[in-house]
Amino acid sequence: MAAFLHLAGNMLFLWVFGDNVEDDLGHLRYVVFLLLCGVGAGIAHAVGAQNPDAPLVGASGVVAGVVAGYVMLHPQVKVWVLLFYRLPLRLRAFWIIGAWVVFQAGNALIAGESQVAWWAHVGGFVTGAVLVVALKRPDVRLFDHDLRARIQRRSERTGQEPA
Repeated sequence: MAAFLHLAGNMLFLWVFGDNVEDDLGHLRYVVFLLLCGVGAGIAHAVGAQNPDAPLVGASGVVAGVVAGYVMLHPQVKVWVLLFYRLPLRLRAFWIIGAWVVFQAGNALIAGESQVAWWAHVGGFVTGAVLVVALKRPDVRLFDHDLRARIQRRSERTGQEPA
């Protein structure tokens, strides 16, 4: 059951954050971004984990890279979260992802021989943060706080009316 929930969580994060990152990178650069985040996650796991030769299964490092890209591109966007799995709150991505990063890094440092590849999460996140700078479209700004201007630029680029 835990493996299914982990997979479901990864897919939820990819669904919520991935399409926006893909829009800001473009399709081909997004594929390169995903592949390199996976490589960065694998290297971080091999270097940082207590048992680096254990099988590494999953895409959590890639999803962590997508999350890094999202927070650097859309820090002010509000997303829904369920606090304590019950209380719905709408918070800025910066705060939600910041708390997630602290949780991941803390677990990587104290986990020992955990079944979870915490270092892969950290490595994917760091790789994604570096790559999004290099791979973003030229008209996309990092840490863009003016959401209306961003929507206008995207609509001009795609030829569609803003929603």
